[in-house]
Amino acid sequence: MRILQYVLGPLGLVGDVSRTLFGINSKYVPIERRTAALTGSMLGPTVGTATEALGAGLNLLEGRTAPAVRLGARQIPIVGGFLANTLAPYKQPETAGAGTTTGGGPPRPPAPPRPPAPPKAPRAPGR
Repeated sequence: MRILQYVLGPLGLVGDVSRTLFGINSKYVPIERRTAALTGSMLGPTVGTATEALGAGLNLLEGRTAPAVRLGARQIPIVGGFLANTLAPYKQPETAGAGTTTGGGPPRPPAPPRPPAPPKAPRAPGR
C-alpha cells in the first residue's frame, strides 16, 4: 500500500484520495472516520466534518458514544486531538499471551486423545 502512496501522492487530489483509501494504518481506523476523511478530501473539510458528525450520530443511536466524544473533542483548537485520545482512546488490539486467547473467541476445549496405532507386523529374523 505504501508504494501506491508514493506513486499517486504527487498527483494532487488523486494522491489525497489514495492516501485516505490506502493509508498506512487505514485498516485500524473505523469505517466512519475513513468515510469522513474521503469525503473531506474530495469535497472539502466542512463536508468531511458533517459526514463524520452523521456517522457519530448514527453510532449514538446504537449506543456507542466514543465517536461522538472524539468528534466533539477534536473541534477544540490546539488540544482537541490530545483530548480526543485521552477521553475516548481507540481500543488496543489484544496481544497473545498474558491470559488472552487468539482469535477473539472463547478458548477451545482440548482435542480428544488419538486412538492407539495398530500393532506392527513382526519382522523376519536376520533383517
